[in-house]
Amino acid sequence: MKTLYVMCFYESNARYFHHAIEQFKKNNIDLIFLCMYPSAVGYCRRNNLKYINLPHKVRKQDKNGFSEKLTSKAIKECYSFHHKLLPFSHEKYTDLVKQYYNFYMDAFQKEECLGAVVIGDVRLFSSTATLASYQCNKKIVYFEPGPFGTMIFDDSGVNKNMTISSISDECISSHVLDKTKLSDFYEVKSVNQYYKGSISAYIRKIPDVFLSIPPKLIKASFPIELQTGESFYDSIPYLFSRIKKPRQNKIANARYNGKYIFFPLQVPCDVQIVMNSPYFDSILQMVKSVAQSIPDGYKLVLREHPMNLGRYGSSFYSYIESNDKIILDNSNNIWELVKASELVVVNNSTVGIESLKYNTEVLVLGDAFYHKAVHVFNGEGLKDKIHHSINNPISREYKDKYLSLLYENYLIKDNYKNESYINLGLMVNKISNFYA
Repeated sequence: MKTLYVMCFYESNARYFHHAIEQFKKNNIDLIFLCMYPSAVGYCRRNNLKYINLPHKVRKQDKNGFSEKLTSKAIKECYSFHHKLLPFSHEKYTDLVKQYYNFYMDAFQKEECLGAVVIGDVRLFSSTATLASYQCNKKIVYFEPGPFGTMIFDDSGVNKNMTISSISDECISSHVLDKTKLSDFYEVKSVNQYYKGSISAYIRKIPDVFLSIPPKLIKASFPIELQTGESFYDSIPYLFSRIKKPRQNKIANARYNGKYIFFPLQVPCDVQIVMNSPYFDSILQMVKSVAQSIPDGYKLVLREHPMNLGRYGSSFYSYIESNDKIILDNSNNIWELVKASELVVVNNSTVGIESLKYNTEVLVLGDAFYHKAVHVFNGEGLKDKIHHSINNPISREYKDKYLSLLYENYLIKDNYKNESYINLGLMVNKISNFYA
């Protein structure tokens, strides 16, 4: 029996892989869960699963040994994302990188180990796994939620590093479109989330939230690789929002007419904003640049991310309130806003690729895996790029072929938060085939 490490941030991830554990065993693969937050640890304990409390385990690792061969450049690349969120000392991050790397080296050197399935591709605990896999000739598979209720499993990476990001225009154009499968891709089935209505599930989430956003005075006492950099006190409403939807208190009057550009915002601490946004330092800078570049007679309609309502900072709200071109709309249906807009602008969010379902053009400001099917800002001439994007639509056929190719070859229709799963067998076979 071969062993495969699977990373689980939360209980939802552990539950997802647990439901597939017997199918993995039929493929001669035994799962060992790498738990990052308390809810994942608790789930594994309650279900008698093989697991490692990874942040706790790595802190027992020696800082020397295998890691002595790591270059300072490689080490910095591993913790770059975290350091941008939380500027702890380079020495503290360096030691942590070495400990994670040594853990993976110990694990990957075992003959029966296949490698690991990890969440994301730039966080410290994922990037160190990648470095160790190179040395031990093991494979890493990366996973994250995808568009239209899907899951991404890719051995090249997620976000801008997905395999499809380097696919040729010729490959897209020559793809045989299956409209039935494309319709299936677009259909997001109404599936209950397993924790809905469960008070105990919300309670089990509290330690996860606390480790993500500990109070400022005690941040240094908690695992720094698990922290998001957000304010503890500003984030408290998030926990309550899991039980009761918060009042959306910064909504502009949505009754407006005329042409507009729609810009749905992302969470500031998202990897996509921090690491995959080469031309902008903040969301406010993006908003200002777009607002200054929209054509005459247009409005800019913004929408806050539902997990970041009212938390973009006083400078952000002061700016949009003082600019009569900007409307903040958190109330109208997002897809109605997409369909009625002249252009959708995103940094690189999932909304960008999901908007391709409609006939509105999409302009991405950052690095996105779906750059082949949208308009892309290259850092210069944003006003001209917006004008060009509105007036030079990408063909419907090309978009459909791209989306069809993406769904058929790179995504699995399922979500780890669902109460029941519909494609566990497909997920198991996809992961197993990476290690065949």
